[in-house]
Amino acid sequence: MLRDVNIHLDDATSSAAVGFTNILADFDLVQHVTGPTHTASHTLDVFITRSGTQPQMLVEQPIVLDHSMITAVVKFEDVARPVTPTTVRRNWQSFDVDALKKDLAKADLVVHPPDNCNEFFCSTTEL
Repeated sequence: MLRDVNIHLDDATSSAAVGFTNILADFDLVQHVTGPTHTASHTLDVFITRSGTQPQMLVEQPIVLDHSMITAVVKFEDVARPVTPTTVRRNWQSFDVDALKKDLAKADLVVHPPDNCNEFFCSTTEL
């Protein structure tokens, strides 16, 4: 996973950085980017894999934007078991649009809409 997490991972005293690192460890994940990825000399961008994976990493200095471009190569033959592609499709012929409309009309977000953004985000996290 390649992401901009906007946490100063280079600051070992930051509670956000420590918490993020602890979450990764809890799930047996490793953050591979070392060194600054932002023009302000902070490590904000990450490349995360399961432990035991050894990606080849290239972090280029920011040129156009304020973040570095990160390139990673991961060998998938290192995966313990082969991955079989799976395709899941909906049976659209049996889809009942009227039933969906009725269900949506009864949804709590429609019947009792939130008054502000905080209430909205709290209600959507329960979905």
